[in-house]
Amino acid sequence: MVLNREVRISTADKGGAVVVQDTDNYIKEAERQLNNSLHYSKADNDHTVAIAKASNKIVEDIHDRGFIDDVTYRWAKTELNTVRTHCFYHLPKIHKTLENPPGQPIVSGVKGPTVKLSKLVDSWLQDLVVQLPSHVKDTTHMLQTVQDLNTTEGPFNPGTLLVTIDVVGLYTNTPHDDMETALRHFLTLKPLPNTPPAATIVQVVRHILSNNVFTFEEQLYKQEHGTAMGTPMTPTIANLFMGWLEERMLETSPVPLHTSSWKRFIDDIFLLWTGTPEELKIFQKHINTFHPTIKFTMASSPVEMPFLDMTLNMQEGYIETDLHTKATDITLKMQEGYIETDLHTKPTDMTLKMQEGYIETDLHTKPTDITLKMQEGYIETDLHTKPTDITLKMQEGYIETDLHTKPTDITLKMQEGFIETDLHTKATDKRNYLHYTSCHPRHCKENIPYSQMLRARRICSKKKDFEQQCHQL
Repeated sequence: MVLNREVRISTADKGGAVVVQDTDNYIKEAERQLNNSLHYSKADNDHTVAIAKASNKIVEDIHDRGFIDDVTYRWAKTELNTVRTHCFYHLPKIHKTLENPPGQPIVSGVKGPTVKLSKLVDSWLQDLVVQLPSHVKDTTHMLQTVQDLNTTEGPFNPGTLLVTIDVVGLYTNTPHDDMETALRHFLTLKPLPNTPPAATIVQVVRHILSNNVFTFEEQLYKQEHGTAMGTPMTPTIANLFMGWLEERMLETSPVPLHTSSWKRFIDDIFLLWTGTPEELKIFQKHINTFHPTIKFTMASSPVEMPFLDMTLNMQEGYIETDLHTKATDITLKMQEGYIETDLHTKPTDMTLKMQEGYIETDLHTKPTDITLKMQEGYIETDLHTKPTDITLKMQEGYIETDLHTKPTDITLKMQEGFIETDLHTKATDKRNYLHYTSCHPRHCKENIPYSQMLRARRICSKKKDFEQQCHQL
């Protein structure tokens, strides 16, 4: 099938599924996006080598001015004899629709003329991102944020709304000028030590944004608007742009801001709204008319909402999650020749006993131990307190895992004034399989169930939700 040119085989944008798509439909979706004259234009000549030379000149200038050392300089230089033109492809968004799904555009910059320079910029700007008041690093950070909200603001009043906001096409819809303005704003507000001055960094970013030239089906294109997913600095620049934009949007809100919990993971926003639903609608209209190209979708509920990899529940005035913060254990069971896993904390400390020719392990008290039992020739393990993120099942000679593609999907529930979180998965999420007799190192195969169950334990705040997730895994 891989050699069949009538189909395209790719990974789904979310969910881990393998998608087999008609080639004509795949190309039609790509051309639909690339024919948008606001975002892309066709190019006649390939200037990849010239762009690489310009990138090298920028690196030399930064080195000569003492902002990078010799080792970084040698690494950041682009090899002209191996440089490659960027390539465009897209990942089907089958969670939107299975029939002719839209595609998530990706520009592969492997060995591209600006990729190393982009990585260098990203390393300079990371500190600015983590200082943003709304910044959420990952699911673990969001869980800690929920705990802090419960401690400082709980119990929440009845009628408090769990609200999630999503930016529509953030990467492709952000103008270059606004990205530069946002970057200049934060570099001026919080100058970075041991980095080039703000004007130089902005100049480097402009060079990268304005030279995103790539190929698709032997046709050259240039990105005129937005930035490409696949460019190393893209998430960082997008984060800074959103930090700059949301600051201005919130300052000019036409209704009182009934929230102190505006938190954002790149383009996914969570907040608690204590005002009226009518005021929330006015606020939604405000943010959707504030910027000419950046638009938002919004969802709200007084009971539960998905956000990142969690479900947040409101329970008795407090936020609860369907996963706990430091859960890392897994239970493995060998049943009828197959390995099954149950939730554990840390599969490290065990007591082994030989009973009637079988290995039996005893339960430990530390939240990092696992109990293994050999029953009728099979290994069984007992449940522990610190669960992890992966569940493995051996089915017909294969290890089955319950994969969650986006480590940021949470369902929030409002229960009696408290927010609870539960694990949120899309209907298109699929499981990956790894044959247990594969040549992968043993620790890799053993860590798959460990990490899956840890993730479930971390997110679920209620035991019954966690047990349900474990059962599904």
